[in-house]
Amino acid sequence: MRKRLLAFVLCAAVVSSMTVTLVVSAREASNSGTVGIDVAGLLTSLHGSISTAQHPRVSGADLVVSLDYKRDLNDGFGYKTKDDKTVYGGDTIIYTIAVANNGSKDATDVKLNDLLPSGLKFINATPSQGTYDARSGDWNVGNLNVGKQATLQLNAKVIQSGEIENKAIITDDSDSPNNVAAAKFTAHNPVILVHGFDNGAGIQYPLLWHKLMHKLDTEGIRYYAFNYSQASTQDPYVVASTLFEPWMNQKKTELSYGDAPYNGKFDIICHSMGALVTRFYIEDNPANAQNIGQWIGIGPVNRGAAIADTYYHRALAQQLHLDPAETTKFFNELGTVVPMNSPAIFSMQTTNPEIMALNEHFTPTGINYKIIEGTNATLLTLEAVEKTATGQYHFTLAGDGVVANAQSELPGVPIYKVNGANHLTIVDDSRVIAKVIEYLET
Repeated sequence: MRKRLLAFVLCAAVVSSMTVTLVVSAREASNSGTVGIDVAGLLTSLHGSISTAQHPRVSGADLVVSLDYKRDLNDGFGYKTKDDKTVYGGDTIIYTIAVANNGSKDATDVKLNDLLPSGLKFINATPSQGTYDARSGDWNVGNLNVGKQATLQLNAKVIQSGEIENKAIITDDSDSPNNVAAAKFTAHNPVILVHGFDNGAGIQYPLLWHKLMHKLDTEGIRYYAFNYSQASTQDPYVVASTLFEPWMNQKKTELSYGDAPYNGKFDIICHSMGALVTRFYIEDNPANAQNIGQWIGIGPVNRGAAIADTYYHRALAQQLHLDPAETTKFFNELGTVVPMNSPAIFSMQTTNPEIMALNEHFTPTGINYKIIEGTNATLLTLEAVEKTATGQYHFTLAGDGVVANAQSELPGVPIYKVNGANHLTIVDDSRVIAKVIEYLET
């Protein structure tokens, strides 16, 4: 029986600019004249060659991608800064992705990917050519001739604070050293301002906050002011639960976008009674504590105000040789005509059970608490009234003329003392403003 040797050679198969040579090994044919060819192996080999070039590119086309970002200063917040690189939660970010052909040959079927990271919510996209799919992050650019550039603008909402990095990748040019570009920034916490004791006449807010707010504007710091002037004679615990907490929830809603909630934090700057309002909000509800990154108390009434004790206990006033009319005048100067049954003043006594419980369980874990307090200061020629650990009352220059330092301070919390700053002027003191900005930017 005669045997025939059959050989099949397939050569110069061109697949997507790749030359593939496939050799089918010969075997002896049977008398029937048929030849066994490993078709499955052939197809597998061919498929494998094709899959390595599923994103074709032209040899000689040198594609380069770049990625830049800026903060949208025209998103309705009304910034007075030209700094478009410092970002805050709630900002709108504008990314510009550019791909250029710096090679010697035209490129076809150019593809990039930029899938926005967590912390950003897609708003819209504007490609100079091709199409962008926000769900996959794929930008199908199409053809890109020598010396030409295509751009993609992505607008996104910042819905969290912390470090956020975005990357753009040329998916069909993996051999190029310039096929990846990245942009990274830290999204800072928006700031919440909470004033102190007032009667709605604007003594506390906005008058006492004018210089600080102007500085926040010029620094480009996103902030919101909680104005409860008409209710500031109420119990701070009630203000916290019925007014401040719903207001904070509304702010989170405002900073959200579509179905993406704002998951970032806020920094709080508070003054006087505002310290109690914000601490009741934070420390009475662990869920609320998750919303706060930093708490800065300026002249805070953390442990109550001993002067409030003297207002309701005339024997204490007499002990300090304070005339009742003088005490009333003192509180009026703070910004309100104080009725004897004022829940705010009554609640700010050092013996208030709610305040005592607040401080008994205080721990700074998870929140960066900081205190700024005036010292060696007087108000209406009066020094601050201090209640000692033994329950004695006396005047002291270790305070801001209203709140003694001992009633402001908390264990384990850093303190910045401002010499000569009294309780009414401390918020707008240039030294205090500089320290606040330092705290916010670090």
